[in-house]
Amino acid sequence: MKLLSVIVVGVANAAQALPPGYEDQIWCPPDNCEIYTNPYGYVGADSSFFKCYNPATDETTDGVWTGSLSDTSAPEGYVEPEMCTGSEYSECDTADDCSLAISPSCECFVSSSFHPYNPCEGLGASKCTDRCTGEECDEHEATCSPGSNGRGGTCEIGWNYGDGSFEDTEKPTPAPAATGKISAECVSTDQCYAKIRSEAPWPAIGVGLCECYAASRLDPFDECEGRDNHCRMARCRSGSCDGVEAYCDIAPDDNGMGECTLRSTSDTELLEVV
Repeated sequence: MKLLSVIVVGVANAAQALPPGYEDQIWCPPDNCEIYTNPYGYVGADSSFFKCYNPATDETTDGVWTGSLSDTSAPEGYVEPEMCTGSEYSECDTADDCSLAISPSCECFVSSSFHPYNPCEGLGASKCTDRCTGEECDEHEATCSPGSNGRGGTCEIGWNYGDGSFEDTEKPTPAPAATGKISAECVSTDQCYAKIRSEAPWPAIGVGLCECYAASRLDPFDECEGRDNHCRMARCRSGSCDGVEAYCDIAPDDNGMGECTLRSTSDTELLEVV
């Protein structure tokens, strides 16, 4: 299946849940039906999971959403789609049709053998998960949720507690790729160092899990951002900070106080030569 989805690239960029009136109805091109797909087990805005699907071309696209509080209008010719029938779209018949894999952002997701979801497309197998440990899917399980009223099954991801019990992940939908800025004040470069982030809440500021950032010994950053109950942990492979170093960037009018910042080591070499 040509899955033209925007659910995750690096760090997922699906939207937070919206109040009623903004996403009341999906509109799709003619000859499309509506499907539900949720590889990461997120919760959030309907537009993140309900998509338009063309059975003739096997192509999935984002729909146009309208609502009583939205100024968005459906394009000319678009229709209100019916949910796809099981014969038109189904991700699974049994759990054997669903499998777990790891994304480039080191998150576990579920994919369907009928309609594979591949966030690594274009990256190459060796580069897709080279920052990950390979253990991100431990304690997760892929299941098939049967459809109702003639609809097909949906592959789902959840926690496997090892005692035969299973629970949907129900992860909150992430904010658009890590936003904000990590505070890292400094007065000299020896207070700065490059660090790979191994903990992060959902959503996070700054960089995502297993990405490199400039840290400060003077102004330590709490990677869980005070949200210990919603903090994810990762065992990241080394290498994310290769080729960069941290230095204290002090502007002339900052009263001697600067900000730890990353720069390429090649830039340092040029400075030394000059």
